[in-house]
Amino acid sequence: MTKRGNGEGSIYQDGRGLWRATVSLPGGKRKYPSGRTRQDVARKLAAALTHADKGLPFTPERLTTGAYLHQWLRDVQPTVKPKTYASYEQLVRVHILPALGPTPLARLQAADIKRFLTDREQAGLSPRTRQYLLAVLHMALRTARESELIARNVAELVKAPRVPQHEIQPLDERDVAALLDASRGHRFEHLFAFLLGSGLRLGEALALRWADVDRGHASINVAHTLERVSGKPWRIAEPKSASGRRVVPLIGPAASSLRAQRTRVADLRMAARQGSGGDVVDTWTDHDLVFPSANGNPLNATNVYHEFQKVCARAGLRKYRVHDLRHSTATYLLAARVDPRVVMAVMGWSQASMLKRYQHVLDPMLKDAAARLEAVFPAASAPGGARRAWRAVRVAARVAAHGNERAPLGGLG
Repeated sequence: MTKRGNGEGSIYQDGRGLWRATVSLPGGKRKYPSGRTRQDVARKLAAALTHADKGLPFTPERLTTGAYLHQWLRDVQPTVKPKTYASYEQLVRVHILPALGPTPLARLQAADIKRFLTDREQAGLSPRTRQYLLAVLHMALRTARESELIARNVAELVKAPRVPQHEIQPLDERDVAALLDASRGHRFEHLFAFLLGSGLRLGEALALRWADVDRGHASINVAHTLERVSGKPWRIAEPKSASGRRVVPLIGPAASSLRAQRTRVADLRMAARQGSGGDVVDTWTDHDLVFPSANGNPLNATNVYHEFQKVCARAGLRKYRVHDLRHSTATYLLAARVDPRVVMAVMGWSQASMLKRYQHVLDPMLKDAAARLEAVFPAASAPGGARRAWRAVRVAARVAAHGNERAPLGGLG
């Protein structure tokens, strides 16, 4: 065997019988791949030299996928929201590390990821969770590729699991009437009616402050959402996307719910002032929330979910979700032929593809569906009440879009 030239590396056997190689890298650095056979070390040496020829740093065989993911989590934590980081950390810790953690990062292949996702499917994980797992791996390996730790992102070669699209299930006018009747007197009565009339997400409604409501209760400014992460205190966070920040015009029933909620909050505040032996202890914490708990702090979304299920059962309805109230708002807005662009702005959607999800429930609905929804609210029971309320929505949307009440209605109907 002829002697290797400078920079070609060398292979030798140490005193313990272990085969080693020496690789000279730019900058005077050296790396020492090792193995039990000469062929194994020769393969590692060839890979290291190819890596060096491409100008990429040498990735140690000892750097496992698990060790890299731990580092990636530390690096990504300051750049994402706490709830997002908690989701990443749980997916990595519970699912990815036990299966792929021991695999050297440089040896991770698309086949490994495919086999991992198949195993998770057999373990009963939903398509959505497996889709998230692949997304996390894709992000982490993309960072590794950008850091030149790996030559390519093998997660790009794996097809994402197909997630079945669940059909939208809005409440029809009879279900709405039954729900509102069953919730009358309930502590969340005004919250449920407001969600139905405004289309807000529950987290957005729970973070809504009185400062976000205009004086005439004609519109609200949606700029925050309530965020809870297990083991950490609640916080008021920014919306996920720019489209989440929006001004929402309110129909009459939604505005009426807010006025009634003001009275309820005042009662809660008074009840929080407890008398004890002549002393008054104020247990109220003022966060200016529209829908606070009994002590002024934000409501727990889980409690709202459970109470909503109880109200649905009392009304004799199937198990609707709180989010179905938002679906109902969007459905009736579209059925009323409000311009889809305005519906997207009101609902805070960033993608027009959301509109397609509602097509199957829009086709059989009557053109006056919005008036039918209004009619179940007591505030809209007077003759012409529904028509006037929805006219207010269209005018408010037009003003938000054009800054002029005389601007053309266009597709606003």
